[in-house]
Amino acid sequence: MKPPLAFTAASFLLAPAIPAPAQQGASPDPQIKAVLDVLDALGGKSIATLSPEVARKQPSPTDPVAALMKMQAKEWPEPVGDVANPKGISNDAE
Repeated sequence: MKPPLAFTAASFLLAPAIPAPAQQGASPDPQIKAVLDVLDALGGKSIATLSPEVARKQPSPTDPVAALMKMQAKEWPEPVGDVANPKGISNDAE
């Protein structure tokens, strides 16, 4: 028995929106591998096995990125303006 036409059309339209499963055994690119290696070296534990208090003290992805930027003598991007007030203009009527 053939599926109803609406089901077939919906499957066709939704197929691009459904992400493909990650490839098993695929290697990360060199940049993310460096971040993952430094994160591993920082000794973080899987937060799924920790209490919330202990998990909050674990290294975050920002920590290895900061360490790599320091090792490579790179500077953080300059801060940007506030989204609500990007140029710092006062909204007060004078």
